[in-house]
Amino acid sequence: MRNVPVDRLRRLDALRGIAAFVVVVNHAALAVPEAIRESLPSVSSPFLISGRFCVMVFFVLSGFVLTLPYVSGKAVSYGSYLVRRICRIYIPFAVAVLFSAVCCSLLDRPDMPMLSDWINSFWQQPVTGRLVAQQLAMTGIDGPNSISLDPPIWSLIIEMRISILFPLLVLCVRRLGWLSIVAAMLLAYGCGKLAMGIGEKDVNAVPDSITTVAVP
Repeated sequence: MRNVPVDRLRRLDALRGIAAFVVVVNHAALAVPEAIRESLPSVSSPFLISGRFCVMVFFVLSGFVLTLPYVSGKAVSYGSYLVRRICRIYIPFAVAVLFSAVCCSLLDRPDMPMLSDWINSFWQQPVTGRLVAQQLAMTGIDGPNSISLDPPIWSLIIEMRISILFPLLVLCVRRLGWLSIVAAMLLAYGCGKLAMGIGEKDVNAVPDSITTVAVP
């Protein structure tokens, strides 16, 4: 612990660790066959319900951490900021998508009755250039079929999109104060219309249980 930077918030690290643990248990519970899971609702239900909530916690933590340079006067240029976010989020995201596409193309995926229907629903679509391009473009997260190559990436898509707009949000808050709430609502409405325009007709169709860890 002596090597932890002095400006690192250890309490937030602890909170992030707890949330990550819940997400891991969430996925483990989802892999258990439905018949067994339904017989143990008191064990599995809290983790199944908390999985999406913990991802929201990561989003909030990311926003908090990304705001710190602006309030401390250490903000970098937008170009440098965007390059860092791309290196931290998009490059690992793209590698995961391409690796999943290769594995899905080369490996047979027989049904595995010892695991849940959720697990067996993966990699059921043929890998096409359009599907891979859609994934790499971070579009089309309107349901589980559109993210079948690597389902947990839905949160990284949201994280990257928010990262692109985040400096604008901070600028609005600092200059407009409470009026920034109205600006944020209008921006959210506009983003929703844009999402519908690119084919994401029902983002809520993504199963609540498909979760991952957001990147601050």
